[in-house]
Amino acid sequence: MSFISPPSPPTDNLYKFVAISGLLLLVGAPVYWTTFEVKLQERQTEAWVSLFERIQVPGEYLVPPRFENIPEGNRGHEKWQALRDSIDSQEAEHFRISAQLHDLERVERLVSVVSLLAGALGLLFASLGFRFWYVRVQLPQDQLLKKQLAEASTSRVV
Repeated sequence: MSFISPPSPPTDNLYKFVAISGLLLLVGAPVYWTTFEVKLQERQTEAWVSLFERIQVPGEYLVPPRFENIPEGNRGHEKWQALRDSIDSQEAEHFRISAQLHDLERVERLVSVVSLLAGALGLLFASLGFRFWYVRVQLPQDQLLKKQLAEASTSRVV
């Protein structure tokens, strides 16, 4: 009683698949990284522009008005208080944008590392896939064809 042998995987297609997948990773990783980097730079530029547009400290903030119990003093105090609240909100926005920039830099480092690893993995897959395909599939096929050609040419001569 003989057991049914399991089907062997199509190594020719498997090696080609690994090689082509490696090429796609090798080409796709830098393209993705470049696209991501351009978009990230745009977001960082927008954040910096927003940050510099928001931070404006007028001179009257640095010298508070005298607070006297007269109507002009009270209006000056209210105006200065509103200015102080505005600058406090600008500082809060500054911290929010700074945190956003810090997060963008972390994501940038992560994407750079992942893209570099994907590119290296693609190079490895492509080289191994093409190497295995050539050594294990193509060379035996070439040798078989040469042998068949030699046999065919010797049989014609006879």
